[in-house]
Amino acid sequence: DDAQQKESLLSSSRRLLTNHDILAVSASTLVIHAVVGVIKPISQVVLDTEFGMSMVKRSFVISIATVAYFIAAPFSGWLSDRMPRSHLVALSLVLMSGSSLFFALRHLGLWAFYVC
Repeated sequence: DDAQQKESLLSSSRRLLTNHDILAVSASTLVIHAVVGVIKPISQVVLDTEFGMSMVKRSFVISIATVAYFIAAPFSGWLSDRMPRSHLVALSLVLMSGSSLFFALRHLGLWAFYVC
C-alpha cells in the first residue's frame, strides 16, 4: 500500500511537471512576483526623489497597492471563470494602459499617482 502511494505521488508529480499550461502559469507568476519584488524597494526611492514624500506617506502608497491587489485577486479569479480569455486579456490591457496614462500625467500633481 505504501509503495503504491509513493508510485501514485511520483506519477502525479511527473504529470504536473510535464503539463505545459501549468508550467507557463507558474513561470509567469514567478516573473511577476520577481518584478514586483524589485519595483517595491525602488518605488520608495522614486517617491522620495520625485515627490519628496515622507517615509510614512511612501509606506501608505505601497500599502494602498498591496490592499488593492488583495481585493482585486479574488474578483479577478471569479471574473476569469466567467469571461472568455481573449476578453479578459483585452480588459487587462485597457486597465494597464489607463493606469500607465495616469502615471505619465504624474507631473500634474500627486492625485494622478494615487489614481494609478
